[in-house]
Amino acid sequence: MRHFTWSKLLGCLALALLLAVAAPPATADEMWVHPAQQGAGGDDDSDSDSDAGGGSSGLDYALTPNGKANFSFSIPEELEALVSAEVVLLGKKDRTLDWEASLSVSEDGSPQDLYTASGSGAVAVLDGFISEVDVTSLFPAALEGGVDVAGLRFDLHPPGHVQIVGLRLIYGRPDPLADAGCEAGELLSGFDSDGAPVCVGFGDVVADVSCGDGEVLTGFDGDGAPVCVAGRVMCRRHVPPPVGTSCYGHVGRWPSGLPPVRAPGGGRRGQLG
Repeated sequence: MRHFTWSKLLGCLALALLLAVAAPPATADEMWVHPAQQGAGGDDDSDSDSDAGGGSSGLDYALTPNGKANFSFSIPEELEALVSAEVVLLGKKDRTLDWEASLSVSEDGSPQDLYTASGSGAVAVLDGFISEVDVTSLFPAALEGGVDVAGLRFDLHPPGHVQIVGLRLIYGRPDPLADAGCEAGELLSGFDSDGAPVCVGFGDVVADVSCGDGEVLTGFDGDGAPVCVAGRVMCRRHVPPPVGTSCYGHVGRWPSGLPPVRAPGGGRRGQLG
């Protein structure tokens, strides 16, 4: 006859917590693109504080000091959908600036302007503060990860009042457990020798974990059978713990004649005697 004990319940809750922690949170990743300064070897006019080698002269970070930047990057192979694209700025003065952006997306063997889009707007910047310009709407909905390459040109007017720090892309990627084969309400406990998923319902785990008294459920093996180990159980008034185990929690005194339960090493596990 099986008994549903506190050890079983605590084991089930611990397993559920472990699976929740082990599962990935939101399946989103971030990619950072450093800016390349306009006018570095190209036909664009650059301001007097531009460095002909790209980037900014005399600065430790890869940023552009004149409010103009180009970004070129490939679309990550694991991209499933673009969540956001933002140009990150660092203000040098307090003022409102106008911005213009143009995007082109292409792929191997296609013209560089296979897809183009442009946009404009205004952004308020503060001296020494970070500001962001959202350019997500410029990107096509059907970006193909591992195939598409993109170029973004970004200009601020008037120049000289802001530094362009970079471009931040946040994108969704496939959930590695989405195709595990478990139904809704089931927990993935592992895989069998053939690589097929072993799924268990949480209700089944709680109802029939097949662990004996004094044992704690720690998981499941490759065949889906529960793995139980001897552990501590919660002390219950006037009920001694199973042989070979200890209990925890203060519940008062045992009936007359029963000794207190001691933990390994001689320490008491609750004042029971």
